[in-house]
Amino acid sequence: MIQETFVFDLNNLINVTTEVTGSKGSNLCELSKVSGIHVPKTFCIATNAFRLCVSENPAIDRLIRLLPSSEATNEAISVHAQKIRNTIESIRLPSMIINEIEQKLREYPTQQLFAIRSSATAEDLPSASFAGQHDSFLNIAGDDAIFNNILKCWASLFTDRAIAYRIKNKIEHHKVRMAVIVQQMVHPTASGVMFTADPVTSNRKALKIEAVQGYGDIFVSGEKNAQAFMVAGDVIAHSNVSAISIMPDHNITELASIGRTIEAHFGTPQDIEWCYADKKFYIVQSRPITTLFPVPETQNPGLRVYLSTGHQQMMTDAMKPLGISIFAASSGQYMHNAGGRIFYDVTDHLASPSRNMILNVIGKSEILMSDALRRFIDKHDRGTAAQSATTPPPVNFDAVLENDPSVIDDLIRQNEISLALLKDNIKNQKGTELIDFILQDILQRKKDIFDSKNMAALTTSMNTAAWINEKLHDWLGLKNVADTLTQSTPGNITSEMGLALLDVADTIRGKDEMTNYLAQLQINGNVPQKTDNDQFVEQLKQFNGGPEAAAAITSFLNKYGMRCVGEI
Repeated sequence: MIQETFVFDLNNLINVTTEVTGSKGSNLCELSKVSGIHVPKTFCIATNAFRLCVSENPAIDRLIRLLPSSEATNEAISVHAQKIRNTIESIRLPSMIINEIEQKLREYPTQQLFAIRSSATAEDLPSASFAGQHDSFLNIAGDDAIFNNILKCWASLFTDRAIAYRIKNKIEHHKVRMAVIVQQMVHPTASGVMFTADPVTSNRKALKIEAVQGYGDIFVSGEKNAQAFMVAGDVIAHSNVSAISIMPDHNITELASIGRTIEAHFGTPQDIEWCYADKKFYIVQSRPITTLFPVPETQNPGLRVYLSTGHQQMMTDAMKPLGISIFAASSGQYMHNAGGRIFYDVTDHLASPSRNMILNVIGKSEILMSDALRRFIDKHDRGTAAQSATTPPPVNFDAVLENDPSVIDDLIRQNEISLALLKDNIKNQKGTELIDFILQDILQRKKDIFDSKNMAALTTSMNTAAWINEKLHDWLGLKNVADTLTQSTPGNITSEMGLALLDVADTIRGKDEMTNYLAQLQINGNVPQKTDNDQFVEQLKQFNGGPEAAAAITSFLNKYGMRCVGEI
């Protein structure tokens, strides 16, 4: 029978998984393999040791399974969590685990000081860092003290804040395991943290270093303010630095280079804890930065420029996957998803001969975006290139309609006929045939949208609005007059929708019983879209004036339901 191993040397471990050593242990093991990166001598009490102790103490498992998995009062969490921590800290480590730890400790000097660090299987994740949620202990010496602090690390899985954090991130309590890192203490002259991307602005080109004299825990705990350095390329910017900097510039540059090496190894921006001792930088921890807004994924190399489609359309909230899928299918290869939002890649357009026309058009609808793009071009311009095979031909934004209002009426009528036909044909589609039908319809919609007459109508209206705004500002000093005028033009769907909603309100106004019912739905969070639509309508009909109100609401949603949530 093969005897189970509980203690591993992280500096020499070849194959490692988070399930064995926890996320922190796994990252440290990876760091030890990177050329030029120094990691203090470290060993790990694996997650199977925690699992063994839980199995030998059934009371712990019972208490863990009684923890709330959804929102609960702080008091309820606190009382239960304290019971679990007390139970864990009161147990004695099994002899087989103690023997392995004692054997490993013989490799160190008798009075060696250690850092005892938690390493849970559900921390340092791309979506949830758990930074500061679990406990670590510094300057620990002696076997008994090490054993006691291992138990404290395990118990810290069940602090109030760790439990609440798991509930928030929908992580099941009983599935989380804790490994413990035992790391040789380094006695630094300086230490701190380093972010290989700016955690505030999400700038991937800027690297932030924070440093204090001595041990880094004194500023992590808020006892002392750190000196800060921003590194962008070869430029170092100092902040909160007194007359004497903790680190000279050549050390800052060296540390920044180490940070970029670690980032390249893990393939994502990192939050790194470091210390400087004996003229050498040591890395004691590295985890992904979880607060950065994601960058659109692309196969294209080099620097890319993206515009937020949502901000252009005043839709700043994240979109649902279905909406993103439809939008992407409708828009082609230049649309990219990041953080539940759609971005348009304008890089090739800005390098094409038609870029000035494109910038002018963007400026007519979103002046801030246009200004930002012009500043970017001034800084990075390498001239324009010939139209590439992959870049779609530019839209002719100088195209105009003949002076015949019936053209617009014809386009609207064609669109309404097309939609009516779509509604009729889609009724008979089911399963995968429905998906195929939708994809084919999207292709047809794209042809309709980019039809020369349709685009001429669009560009004519944009140019007209821009001309009105420009001239009335020059003549009368008025701003954005066209925006005000178009609110009252026939066919403005947003204005018509707002007026239609007022008609719905008229059927409810003055009906106190029905008004109170609708208000109570909102207060309880049980708003109509979260209930069965037919049930909601039937319940509404029981009130005075209810049948009329139900008919008005149903008619409104049938016509505007797909867009009213985002526009009103």
